[in-house]
Amino acid sequence: MAALYWKPLTAEDLKGTPYRLSDYEGQNEPPEVDVWPEHWDVVMLFRRYSSQWRVGMAGAAGLDYNVFHQALIQKGIKGKKFERAMDDLAIIEEAALEHLYAEK
Repeated sequence: MAALYWKPLTAEDLKGTPYRLSDYEGQNEPPEVDVWPEHWDVVMLFRRYSSQWRVGMAGAAGLDYNVFHQALIQKGIKGKKFERAMDDLAIIEEAALEHLYAEK
């Protein structure tokens, strides 16, 4: 998930610290990620609808699964493939929430 939410460090990010951007030379690159072919479609589905979060007073609580159900139905995915996609999506959701709420 870090790769999906990655953004480069800026001087503003380092403001108030003893560090400079030059301290991160060569390390301020997006992470390389390998996605297994069997997971590619679900990762792309998440990327497409990654703004579809259920949000409460404390922030994002979970994905709006109605959006993903509809998208899978429109793609003609059903049965075991549908269940597998939803299971994979739940794993992505958990990792995204961990990333979003990680202590910085």
